[in-house]
Order: sequence, then structure tokens, then C-alpha cells
Amino acid sequence: KIDSLNVFFIKSDLANKNASLKILEKISNIRFDLIINNAGKIYNKESFQKNLYLNALTHFRLTYFFLKKRKKGKLNVINISSYYHLLLNSSEKDLISLFNKKSLNPTKAYAISKLYLITLSNYLEAKFFKRCNFFNIDPGIIKSNFTRDSSTVKKKIFYFIRKILGKNPKSISKEIVNIIRRNPKIIKSKILYNKFNRPHILTYNKEFQNKIFNLATKSEKKN
Repeated sequence: KIDSLNVFFIKSDLANKNASLKILEKISNIRFDLIINNAGKIYNKESFQKNLYLNALTHFRLTYFFLKKRKKGKLNVINISSYYHLLLNSSEKDLISLFNKKSLNPTKAYAISKLYLITLSNYLEAKFFKRCNFFNIDPGIIKSNFTRDSSTVKKKIFYFIRKILGKNPKSISKEIVNIIRRNPKIIKSKILYNKFNRPHILTYNKEFQNKIFNLATKSEKKN
């Protein structure tokens, strides 16, 4: 029953590079059984690094923290991904040198942030395989407010297309629950893809995983 649960909210800007530290000050002692990483936004080209924090690095830091301290049972982690990351044509060198750039195409930055999240999740799942299950899920086009506040004509058009043709969020939520309940190795979702369908090939590259992990932890230490 909902009345018996202790529910509390934390207001935080996950695009801020210090967001994870501020959140952990309030929830570090909680034992989670499920984490859903579902924040997302596309920023302008000058603020592209906010994409990395909002869509990947803050999620990674929080998940990594709770996996390191977990002793018993498995933590289920759901990452809401995006097919955008499959459209990347960037070289591995370009993907690793992002923190040295001053600007980047917003859509490309968003796609890279989703690639980062899946790559880091694959790294963590291999490192803590006895403590976790990761599900990288691409729900496709959903009726949501994503890109609603955008100032570009293209993104405003996409927002209206999303509202007209997008899938119902409730049906997607039910499908996500079903993926967790059943064995995804045997039964694949008809609506979503999960970790047993192949995302970008680089996300499985161990050397690339290590490089992105080192970048993510190095940027955290700098903060």
C-alpha cells in the first residue's frame, strides 16, 4: 500500500557536474533494489557537456556508488536509452576527447551521452556481475514533453510528431516491468530492446569501456 511507504523527493539539476555528490548526501544510506535512469534533455552546442552529465555521468556515479557498497542480492538497473546512439559515425578518438571540446552539435552530444551510459553500464555489469542486472531499453518515440522547450524549428516539429505518433507512456511502463519480471535472455520484448539486442558495437569493446570509465571517474575526481 502506498500509505505504508516512505516517499520523498529530491530536487536536483542532474546536468550539474556536482549533482551526484549533493544527492548522495541525502540518500547514501538507502539500500535500493531498483534504479531507473530516465532523465534526458538536449542542450545547445555551447552547453553540450551538460548532456554528458544529465544523460550519463550523474546516472553512472550514483549507480556505481550503490553497487560498490552492495553486499547481498542483485540491484536491477534500467537505463532509458535512445536509438540516437546507433547513428553515430564518430571515431573512437573523437568520442574520448569530448571533454577538451568547447562546442558540439546538440543532437550528436545527446547521442554520445546515451552511448556513454550504455558503455559504462556494460562495464559495471561485468565488474559487479554478481551484484546487478542492467537493462538498456530504447522505448522509441513516446508522447512526452521531450524537446518541447527547444528554440529550433526542427526540434519543435519533432515535438509535435512525438505528441501525435508517440507511444503511450503507460504501455511502455508496463512493458518495462514485464522485461524485469521475465527472463529477457529467452523472451524479447516486441516494443523495446534490451541488453540482449545489440546496441552500438563500441559499447561491448572492453578497451573502449575502460577508457570511458577512466574518463568518467577522472572527471569526478576533478570536481
